[in-house]
Amino acid sequence: MEAVVAIGRWLLMGQRFERLVLRAATGNRASQRVAEKAGLTREGIARNAGFTNAGRVDLVVFSLGAGELGADVADAVAEQTSDDVERIRAWYRALPAKRVGAGVLFVDDRNYVLLVKPTYKERWEIPGGLVEASESPNEAAAREVAEELGIDRALGRLLCVDWVPARDPKTDGLMFIFDGGLLSTIELANVTLSPEELSEYRFVAPFALDQFLPQHMARRVVASLAARDAGTTEYLVDGRPLNGAGLTSGTSQP
Repeated sequence: MEAVVAIGRWLLMGQRFERLVLRAATGNRASQRVAEKAGLTREGIARNAGFTNAGRVDLVVFSLGAGELGADVADAVAEQTSDDVERIRAWYRALPAKRVGAGVLFVDDRNYVLLVKPTYKERWEIPGGLVEASESPNEAAAREVAEELGIDRALGRLLCVDWVPARDPKTDGLMFIFDGGLLSTIELANVTLSPEELSEYRFVAPFALDQFLPQHMARRVVASLAARDAGTTEYLVDGRPLNGAGLTSGTSQP
């Protein structure tokens, strides 16, 4: 009986059901008593509505509406529902945190890649940055490009998603690269570097990327160029395509 009450209250209050119906065979007095003790109202008999090993049987129909729950019961269920929600929130807050970054691949008419030099880092990188809370990766990429370079344009398709392992003090993360397309001479003339973020930019040949970028980033950009040319999207593990070459989610190579 306690289970019937608990489930009924959860459905009516927690899940906002409007009506609960219980049916029991006319010969099943035990189930009928459970319904009555649980506070359901007997409505009548549904003829030949059930089926047992003996064949068709009549069913006694009981019901309970959301409005029939007492105020004390409603308050208790609401409090229980609130506790459940808080437990779920706590569970999500305790999940492992991953960094999420988003970058944009821009090229010139030679198919050289646009790299930028942040003022707060030693190394170069492609335009982009971290994805903020409640922001999608493509929105973050477009925002970063507008803030860093003054380029406001719709981005192309996703070229790659790269899982990167933890590198102390950084946690592991997911990096998205979107196709920015070809930058025209006019667009380049209107590039405005954010002085708080970037000191310069340049186009670099694909074969020379590893002279400016860490090896895993250079691999990521080269893979993105290949995906752009092939019209595909790549899933990478630390800059390498997951192609059955023995890489696993825990592999970290230079």
